[in-house]
Amino acid sequence: MVDLKLTFKSQKIGIIVTKQEAKSIPLSILLEKMGFQASRSKHSGNDMWYKSPFRPLERDTNFHVNTRENVWFDFGSNQGGDTLKFIKEFNKTDETEALIFLDALFPKAQKKDKLHDGKKRFDAPETLTLKRAQPISNPHLIAYLTEDRKIDLNTAQKHLVEVIYSQAQTGKDFYALGMANRLGGFEIRNKYFKGSIFKKDISILSPKAEDMENKVSIFHSFFDFLSASKYYGATLTEGEVIVMHSNAFQNSVLAYLNARSFSRIFTYFDNDRAGEELTYAIGKQFAQQLEPCNALYYPHKDFNAFWVKKMLFLGH
Repeated sequence: MVDLKLTFKSQKIGIIVTKQEAKSIPLSILLEKMGFQASRSKHSGNDMWYKSPFRPLERDTNFHVNTRENVWFDFGSNQGGDTLKFIKEFNKTDETEALIFLDALFPKAQKKDKLHDGKKRFDAPETLTLKRAQPISNPHLIAYLTEDRKIDLNTAQKHLVEVIYSQAQTGKDFYALGMANRLGGFEIRNKYFKGSIFKKDISILSPKAEDMENKVSIFHSFFDFLSASKYYGATLTEGEVIVMHSNAFQNSVLAYLNARSFSRIFTYFDNDRAGEELTYAIGKQFAQQLEPCNALYYPHKDFNAFWVKKMLFLGH
């Protein structure tokens, strides 16, 4: 039996990747691990070009990585830096949580011989392995749900599971909240890590045929969906629900919308530029059906942030 309390503690404070080591993790490997692919046509020598991870709906490859210096520059926002700064900007987090994120993503950050420019490099990480999925019972996950995210256990149990997964390189087991996606994988989250097991994809939740209305609600994350479930009650799930998990799945969502021909499309995207771009992309094809709902939780960034503030105000 895995000691879940012990693995939680090691995941929380056992930072293997130091600040200097984090900066030495190759950006190209990090971006590939996070699902971003470089443009083959523009790859030349030490220069790699990507669509900006900060603006997933952009078509131009305005994000540059110099593999020799291991630095990035985003021409759309005129900012750049090293690996650590990228994670801080991408996750909107502080340095400590960025290091925890990198430690979870690169569990075996073993140094090899120095390269000619004096920088160290890391082995590419192996994929995570699912050990089992079970009803949510771990007290730390329950505390994360109920205290940090203000989602009660009964609501979460309807749509999430507790996922126990291993990292082959370290031999350690970890746990997270998981939502099954369309391809049979799991999108997983705990307080210190966000990732996936098996293939990444969107999640689609469909009600019983007799209860189904010809409408769909689209969320960025499963925490936003669970927050909306608490806010709206059963009326939310009278139609289909799509949880994107990542803005990178815009095309998958558009393809699904085209295949189903919904009469009403409700979107619950973040109140930021990426959310605006997603809304615009859907509106170009479904202007008559689209009903953006992000004004409900403005000026909060997302539905869960709004829900947490509401619950705190009510004393929960």
